[in-house]
Amino acid sequence: ELSFQKQGSFIVEKLLKTEASRVMVVEELLGCEGDGLLRLARSQFGNFVVSKALRVTQEEVMVRADLFWGLVHKLTPFLNFLRGFQESRNIARFLDSIR
Repeated sequence: ELSFQKQGSFIVEKLLKTEASRVMVVEELLGCEGDGLLRLARSQFGNFVVSKALRVTQEEVMVRADLFWGLVHKLTPFLNFLRGFQESRNIARFLDSIR
């Protein structure tokens, strides 16, 4: 819920920069039920959190590939929905680039 707010998304992005909290944040994203992650990816501020999570986990793919690929697999079924929204187009482009 914090990621849906302007200041909250900024805080969560900062947490994604540190190794100690990164795993916790990404695991929480992966635990989103139903279309929770899609709603976050399409939201005004949450899309920055999802993009940051994809980037930082991709950089660590040799260490924690499960986090990166978990996000990719959870978002891929929604790729067409992500393309249709201004806020989530950068996420769709990222997913397209790794396919």
